Amino acid sequence: RLSNIGIQEKALEWIISFLAGRTQRVRLPPFRSEATEVSCGVPQGSSLSPTLFNVYMSPLAAIARQHNLNIISYADDT
Repeated sequence: RLSNIGIQEKALEWIISFLAGRTQRVRLPPFRSEATEVSCGVPQGSSLSPTLFNVYMSPLAAIARQHNLNIISYADDT
């Protein structure tokens, strides 16, 4: 979808690189889980998160406009 809205290849590669290879673990002292790979999502607090949310929601807004509906979207990932 990003390439469909004109995001160029180098920017796509940067986004893919930023999101790839992430791991997570849970810590509840005194315990800590093993790291597991994160296969989807955007890191919380990332400035990329609200932007991607709005990009991926844009087709829904387009469908709504066809039915004379307006969608106001706001994404805050702080």
